[in-house]
Amino acid sequence: REPKNWEFLIRLLVNPLANPKIIRWEDKEQATFRLVHPEVITQLWNARSTKPNVTYKNFARGLRYHYTTGALVSVSERQFVYGCGPKALEFLDKLGGNMAVL
Repeated sequence: REPKNWEFLIRLLVNPLANPKIIRWEDKEQATFRLVHPEVITQLWNARSTKPNVTYKNFARGLRYHYTTGALVSVSERQFVYGCGPKALEFLDKLGGNMAVL
């Protein structure tokens, strides 16, 4: 299956070529991160996606959907900032980026 958009973001967070240039941890203890260049992230997503013409607006809508799945949590009043939910923290741990170690 194709990765979910939140999985794509977690992979970018653990990639030193992407973090902190286009995405970065906002607060590691709270497991929140910021999309520094959301337009670049959307372009990278389009390059690997089967739906190559996704706008940032549509990409963000997809991210907000994952508030209900437990992958992401809302960070109120912070533009381009998202929080890792239980699913994202588990995925991060599988990638070797355990928040306890970070």
